[in-house]
Amino acid sequence: MDVKEGIKLESRRFIGEWHEVAESVAEEAWIPIPDFAQLGSGTTSAHSESWCDRFFTAAADPHEGDARHFFSLARGDVPDLMRHEFELLDPFAEPAGEAAVAQDTEAPQEGGPENKAPEDGLQEEEAQGKQTQEAEAPDEQAEEPKKIAAHVVETRNWAILSVDAELLELPDEERLPALKSWISVLLESPLHGYELPEEVAEGTMFSISASSHPMMLSSWHERADGGIRNGALWFLCFKRVPQLMGFSNPDLWFEEPFRNEPDGALLLAAQAEKQAVLEPFAQRNDFAGSLAKLLLGRADATSVLAEAATDEEHPRVRTHQAHAYIGLAAAAQGDEEAARASFEACLEAMHSEDPAEDELPASAISRLAELRLTPPEDEEAADEGEAETPEDEEAADEEAEHPESGGPA
Repeated sequence: MDVKEGIKLESRRFIGEWHEVAESVAEEAWIPIPDFAQLGSGTTSAHSESWCDRFFTAAADPHEGDARHFFSLARGDVPDLMRHEFELLDPFAEPAGEAAVAQDTEAPQEGGPENKAPEDGLQEEEAQGKQTQEAEAPDEQAEEPKKIAAHVVETRNWAILSVDAELLELPDEERLPALKSWISVLLESPLHGYELPEEVAEGTMFSISASSHPMMLSSWHERADGGIRNGALWFLCFKRVPQLMGFSNPDLWFEEPFRNEPDGALLLAAQAEKQAVLEPFAQRNDFAGSLAKLLLGRADATSVLAEAATDEEHPRVRTHQAHAYIGLAAAAQGDEEAARASFEACLEAMHSEDPAEDELPASAISRLAELRLTPPEDEEAADEGEAETPEDEEAADEEAEHPESGGPA
């Protein structure tokens, strides 16, 4: 076996393992990201946005449209992951109604309208006016553009785009031309140089520079891979920076504070209200682990508050955090009164009676508590805007009678 064949075989093994990594997180174990600002300083989200913009066109960039975003922290052999789910408008769909253009158009009858009786001409004008109105009216029966499911799973070092392109539902002779079109639609031009096979079927794989080892690339566009897996079209792109040697540690994509502090990943997991996403945190032997156990019903509020108060470095911060999680646990059990009291205690813990102690800075936890304590707006008030008080109405009437007395000069 020559060197090139050896590289191809080893590359296939790596690619298979990366697919398994991308598929290893169960659907219920992904933690939603409501706002990328909650990922910490923004380094990880900026990294994701930068590379997706480099790899994918606007149509396939998950940061360009209305995508749902999720994350999973490293565990075992699985590194830090991010997942983006979105839909594409079918780029090859024929616009609705296009085939019907001029469908009702008929050739003029022999003799033409000029030879008709006046009443016949009047009837024709009325009929034409009716057709014009029907043409201008919105077609309520028009079909919506077809949407195609897609998602991107990425680590610190690579990103895999998967699209339900339904290539295998096409006749054999149409699959390769369709594949070429999809490449142009989804990927930026530096990633258009694929060596494509003649046959497109389940398990098909193709590459840009298949003889280049994926772990020894000099730039991100030197190699990319694609294929058909479980009926879906996929593309694998490498986050290779020319100025750096090799790849970065994939287990450290998310920053340490976000990974370990109670106002980071655990807070997003708590808001997801899914047991599967809390289990990994409950295995930890730190304060965040105690908070996760509280949410799972394996620890009580008294013990968590005691642990917070005896923290050697940040007892006030831990107490502030403990009250918030006690509130979340109470809300999950339907005890809104207890939840509200805990969120109020959370905000009170930010302030100290000791002049030597500074007030705790606002955090994701304090913003959560404030949000939970904000009463829902009255629907009518939300629709109609803020209602005027009698004092406002009286002042408005007085200003109308004496306009010269009010307002800046």
